[in-house]
Amino acid sequence: MRTINQRDRPIRRPSPTPAPLPDGLVTIKEAAAFLRINRVTVERLIKNGALEGTHVGRKHLITRKSIDIYLALSS
Repeated sequence: MRTINQRDRPIRRPSPTPAPLPDGLVTIKEAAAFLRINRVTVERLIKNGALEGTHVGRKHLITRKSIDIYLALSS
């Protein structure tokens, strides 16, 4: 027999697995972690043209190549 708590809990369904990203592209969150800067700073760098990005659906993705170039120029 179920207890009241078990009966009233919503059914948890597994979240859908996100589609893999194309090679050479990273999310803003991943770029921020890699560069050790804030997500907002990554967005600002994209806006200023320091990082090259593209929209895929609702996601803004950054090319690994532009991150490497940015790191080379900032060193």
